Amino acid sequence: MLQIDYATTDAEAASQSLASLYDQPDVRGVGPGFRYEQHVRGDGEMTLERYHFGGDIETTADIPDALVSVQVHGGRFATREQGAVPNGSLHGLGPIANGTTDADFSIVTLPVPVLLRTGLRHEGAERGHLVVDGRAPRPELAGHWAEVIDHAHTVTADPTTFQNDLVRAETFRHLTAAAFAAFPVHVDADRVVPDTATAGAVVRRATRYMDDHVAEPIGAAEIATAARVSPRGLQAAFQRDLGITPMAYLRRARLAEAHRELLATDPTSGATVSAVALRWGFTNATRFGAAHRDAYGRSPQETLRDDSGRRGAR
Repeated sequence: MLQIDYATTDAEAASQSLASLYDQPDVRGVGPGFRYEQHVRGDGEMTLERYHFGGDIETTADIPDALVSVQVHGGRFATREQGAVPNGSLHGLGPIANGTTDADFSIVTLPVPVLLRTGLRHEGAERGHLVVDGRAPRPELAGHWAEVIDHAHTVTADPTTFQNDLVRAETFRHLTAAAFAAFPVHVDADRVVPDTATAGAVVRRATRYMDDHVAEPIGAAEIATAARVSPRGLQAAFQRDLGITPMAYLRRARLAEAHRELLATDPTSGATVSAVALRWGFTNATRFGAAHRDAYGRSPQETLRDDSGRRGAR
């Protein structure tokens, strides 16, 4: 479980606190009266967050594998690319940059695997691909979505209540189901993520570069250069050919390397899951554990203890 209740007037401390949830966060452009307040409840996959940003603040973060719904309760909240957006709208699947002024807002993080599992159960399918047809909530359900978020905050605000496994699971299940109803997303059960061999030249060049440099600190700019396309063109090619972002592909490749290392490592050597995760770029242990379980069906700790892995990593 993840529970954070934190406040500071220091921008660097605020960035460090955000790093427990997001990749490469940055708080800057801080004006007079800066104040950062954060309240988070999470279960290792989904998180429910409430923030107050006092003063004028610019923030950036990378969200490659999840959609986040932002509900603004007061002040100004705008994205750098889109400006003011409909309340409750979805963001993520890549870097986002925001500007706020005395903003009070909620965020619900909806990982793509969680949404996909919900959609597959709803469709009665075993495999498929999550399709996002729009980022704004359906007008007739926008109010309902806001009420669901408010109710979830009320339920989870008390730490004792949140620690109840049944209450916590039901609260997040309700959020996921409401998100599927409120937003134009669905599962295409006839479409699965294709092998990169069937993708276009841009994606093949990019994935080859990422596979060759998976252990290095590369980003979207370097990948786009290697693929001989603009960053926007790179994003479009990946969404068209693979249905994922370039950074999501890179994270999957690094997760596979971390998995192989866990299988091949002798647990009596003093190696730890957190050290392996950090070596492959995963700074959030909770999210690393959730991603590993989703991909391989068991926790990183169980994988590290697997004797069969040391007879040859998969």
